[in-house]
Amino acid sequence: MHRKDAVRVLVVEDEYILALNLQENLESLGYIVVDIADSAEAAIEKATKLRPNLILMDIRLRGEMDGIQASEQIWHHLQIPVIYVTGHSDKRTVERATLTSPFGYILKPIKEQELYVTIQTALNRYDREQFLSSVLGGMGDGVIVVDLQLSIKYLNQVAEALTGWRWDEAKGRMLTEVIKLVDEETQIPVQNPIIAALQQETTIYLGSRVLLIARDGTTIPITDSATPVRKNSGVITGAVLVFHDNTQRRLTEEHNLADERAQQTEIRVAELQRLNQLKEDFLATTSHEMRTPLSNIKMAISALENLLDQQGILNSNPLSPSESVARYLSILRDQCEQELDLVTIYCIYECLMQMSIHWN
Repeated sequence: MHRKDAVRVLVVEDEYILALNLQENLESLGYIVVDIADSAEAAIEKATKLRPNLILMDIRLRGEMDGIQASEQIWHHLQIPVIYVTGHSDKRTVERATLTSPFGYILKPIKEQELYVTIQTALNRYDREQFLSSVLGGMGDGVIVVDLQLSIKYLNQVAEALTGWRWDEAKGRMLTEVIKLVDEETQIPVQNPIIAALQQETTIYLGSRVLLIARDGTTIPITDSATPVRKNSGVITGAVLVFHDNTQRRLTEEHNLADERAQQTEIRVAELQRLNQLKEDFLATTSHEMRTPLSNIKMAISALENLLDQQGILNSNPLSPSESVARYLSILRDQCEQELDLVTIYCIYECLMQMSIHWN
């Protein structure tokens, strides 16, 4: 909070006597008058050079510009609070002055106590607003404040960077002109959550797949929330939108998903290798188990042929019953060899298939 003995005031008044009287009142209250300006142009020049803490601005000034126009430029470029001091209280003048969001409005003739209260109130308000602006400006999220008509009242630096709109350009514009949202997949416009927050009078969160279209046409994935702004009485006066660039989080999620998929692939490959090994073991075991009895059968047939041949049965008359024995033995031998050949071919085929899988 400002102390009186530290507050430096610039007086802007084109009536010299009134200016001196105002200076005396301010100094009697403990304020420091840094200078007096008698025109809007001089006020802007002296404010830029002297950087006072506060300006007391007469509305009607000589020259092409009046006090209201001077106040607009001073606040825009220097952020110095202005209190209007004027003898004009007509509706049009008051409405014009109100549009510049002054920090006070004092009617002439000026009363010392009223002057003191107005200045202290203005300085306290300025300190609070500067503190809030500093907090919001230092946030890592974009912040946009609108009134009930969706006219933009505040835009912090992060919001400026994300939207491409400067605060002085966006001020007073409609929300939908500055913030354009579309669905990431369909590219269909998405309703701003501020609208729903005002309609439902509660906090609304934006979906996870929403893109912000910046002023230059670039798109940025964002995530945000909107909540109504209320007075102490509970009356809603507007809403605030808080949002941030979701690009890094998306990249992290995609990276994590890729890692997860890679791990799943490794697990599947390991499982396939295990199954292939079991299959190979099974084939080796099956081949051995199938070959063993067939080989024994083949050996038994050969032994039986030798035995029958030694007894002269196989060399007897073709019309004898031994003809059937020889024919049956021949059939057994041929079928046994065919089975052995099939087992060999099947094993070779499976080996080729396994080699093909490994190569792929």
